[in-house]
Amino acid sequence: TLWRPALWAANHLLSPAIISNLDFSSSDFLTIIGCKIPLSFIEFVRSSKFSSSKFLRGWFLFGIKSEIDKHELTNAVDQANKILKNRFDFKDADAEFNLNDNSIVLTAKEDFHIKQMNGVLQDAVIKRNLDIRILKYEKIEITNNTAKQIATLQEGIDRELAKKISTLIKKSKLKVQSSIQGDSIRVTGKKRDDLQEAIQFIKEQKYSIPLQFDNFRD
Repeated sequence: TLWRPALWAANHLLSPAIISNLDFSSSDFLTIIGCKIPLSFIEFVRSSKFSSSKFLRGWFLFGIKSEIDKHELTNAVDQANKILKNRFDFKDADAEFNLNDNSIVLTAKEDFHIKQMNGVLQDAVIKRNLDIRILKYEKIEITNNTAKQIATLQEGIDRELAKKISTLIKKSKLKVQSSIQGDSIRVTGKKRDDLQEAIQFIKEQKYSIPLQFDNFRD
């Protein structure tokens, strides 16, 4: 049937080794395994709409992502600021956490205050059931008698890590297939047990960013 070679193409289209063996002589079709596949259908297979379509009946799939609950993060930062105001060792330190779109900025009079603030922030993050790996601390900077440190928020799976995870899944010989979907990864398989095994395998790798596994469905 048409969709099966299209699914294969969609899952592997980004691989240079595969692309070198494909025929792109037509702007409207992709010739693969002796079949002419409409490129519009390839794009549909790679889209999120495909995951809920009738074509994947009998298949199981889940998504791998790395997202931050911004509501809980806001609560964590607010709580951390309250702690600073109530702690005697931060009196007159002008210590404060400021949450931005992609980072949390720590400011205080002295660098040793900043180091203490790291622990305050991490405790607050943990209490809101967030993973401290969402925080990547940059070097402390001191300018105009003010110490500052940026904690970058790690969200989304970058291309390099996505390729690393996909390659690892392939080398593991697990009976699943993976495809990179922007800053997330989609994994498909014919058996639910195979996907459960894949999830456990990925969890055991201990990556530097937290990963979530969702949309487990058939």
